[in-house]
Amino acid sequence: MRLKLADGAEQIARDRLTHAAWGGGLSVEQYLQRELRLRGHAWARDAMETWLWQGDGDDVLASCESFACRSFFAGARGTSYAIASVFTEPARRGRGHAVSMLSAVVDALSTRAPHAVTLYSDVGARIYERCGFCAVTSLDRSIAAEAGDPREGVTPIGEDEVAEVAPPDTRFVVWPDLAQLDWHRERERAYSALLGRPRPPFAGARTRGGDAVWAGDLKSSRLVVLRLTAATDDDARALLRSAARVAHAAGLSRVVCWEDATLAPRVPVGEVTPRDGGLAMIRPLADRLSASEWIVIPRGAWV
Repeated sequence: MRLKLADGAEQIARDRLTHAAWGGGLSVEQYLQRELRLRGHAWARDAMETWLWQGDGDDVLASCESFACRSFFAGARGTSYAIASVFTEPARRGRGHAVSMLSAVVDALSTRAPHAVTLYSDVGARIYERCGFCAVTSLDRSIAAEAGDPREGVTPIGEDEVAEVAPPDTRFVVWPDLAQLDWHRERERAYSALLGRPRPPFAGARTRGGDAVWAGDLKSSRLVVLRLTAATDDDARALLRSAARVAHAAGLSRVVCWEDATLAPRVPVGEVTPRDGGLAMIRPLADRLSASEWIVIPRGAWV
């Protein structure tokens, strides 16, 4: 068995197979259009690789993607790789192909001296623990959409007004840059075009001591907060209230914000619960980095 990087035709062939797993609400052709748009985004062109795990005769046994993401560890900027779209065809499952592939992918990525390899599991922790990944606490703050003026107490941010914000003062963090944040909005743009759904009226909001950037998850009728920084509880409340009103204006049912220790339980807005899907997992690679140090995980880091 061997690992190889997929070319464009091989990526499209895998897309056709993965439609049943991740293409809910889209036809096969719509799903192919979505994937081409996301791979064609400037961030993905630089950050993304598709890996194939091949058996005898170039038979593809499993596949996944990796994305190079900006991270900071002990004050130093570097790179961490996020794994996504781990897929084995149903008829080939139960033979250890995904575990073997992931181990090989991590070995290949480790030669590039990253801080860590991360992923966001929708199938629990067990399979990835076999590859050396550790699960970390993953919580969602869910807020019902509400009617009202989304500009109250905040300054709206357009797509071209999103600015860089310094990462939090934690020992390790994967902190999305502007290009990665816009990749999430490319998903919003794609679903808006494919499903005919309206987009949120603006891309985020700002207060004197805080900043929020979001994108519409139009397939699931949610507004997802990609990045939230708040110097005070009042800043956080104003930004989350604005998000709830933007969701209502766009016809979305709720706001979801990935929770972290810098907010909970200080801000009593919405309901905080264990995450259903998207379990954050990490395999540290930098010397003296431990999984327990990954405590701030913005939704914008998800792939």
